[in-house]
Amino acid sequence: MKAKNIEFYLNEKKINFELFQCIQIDEYNRKDESFFVNLNQISSLLNFKVKYYNNRIKLYNGNFNIAPAWINYYNGKIIRIIIDIKNDKKDIIYVFGKNNILLNKSDWLFKAIKVINKNNYIGLGVIRFLINGSFKKECNKIILFTYDYERLDIPKTLLECYDYFDKNLEKDLIDEIKNNKDINLHFTLGLWIRNNWIYPGHNRIKKIFKNSSFHHVDSQSKVILDGYHYYLNGKYKTIDELDVFKNIDKETYEKLSIIIHNFEKKIITFEDFENQMNEINKEIYKYLDG
Repeated sequence: MKAKNIEFYLNEKKINFELFQCIQIDEYNRKDESFFVNLNQISSLLNFKVKYYNNRIKLYNGNFNIAPAWINYYNGKIIRIIIDIKNDKKDIIYVFGKNNILLNKSDWLFKAIKVINKNNYIGLGVIRFLINGSFKKECNKIILFTYDYERLDIPKTLLECYDYFDKNLEKDLIDEIKNNKDINLHFTLGLWIRNNWIYPGHNRIKKIFKNSSFHHVDSQSKVILDGYHYYLNGKYKTIDELDVFKNIDKETYEKLSIIIHNFEKKIITFEDFENQMNEINKEIYKYLDG
């Protein structure tokens, strides 16, 4: 259905495109809201080319470093998407089965192409991925940011992160972070930090991790929250002072690497992962409290 009263922006510029909205319930009973834009219009706006073949669409050569993509479909249903990610130097392949169920469970590309009034519409999430940009939804506004656009709504320093928390978090949560450094916020506030600050913040907060040991987004969101705990207790620490991985002994580092490897390879369950991480964190964070 048409997205009513929703304005579409590219960076700071308002674009008068008609958006369509798709709402579905995922396997966790959460509402998933997707927005679609006319493929010819958005390709013209971003200056990339679209070629149509039999049951195949190719997108390529954009001003914003678009990753070449081939989309195969049949009777309006996606069959296969191949995206050539230049940074990784490999293809990422998504295969759809019956009823558009994505076989590898990466459902962010669910129903990437829709045919509406005989026109092809593409999900804005797919466009965001292809241009390596970011995406923000406000109450009545959808904003697509290009990779080169610096988003001033994303903090640039740890202190700017803490200032945002001070002004926007509930007092009960702030008190809990202050009094419990082992609080688990990985899938709540930590997830919000990753989605809203770290993934789209390559030219903002992401920069502070460049020369640190925090290479994974999970550890980056956690160290922001660890730093906030110490900040609330009157002990501001720089990113170097928070970088426990540079200072732990070899044996502890090897233990940590094995735990992460076993979890990523699904050798241990998430519950076992959490329990083992809680134990090793007691060793790791002795450095911070010292």
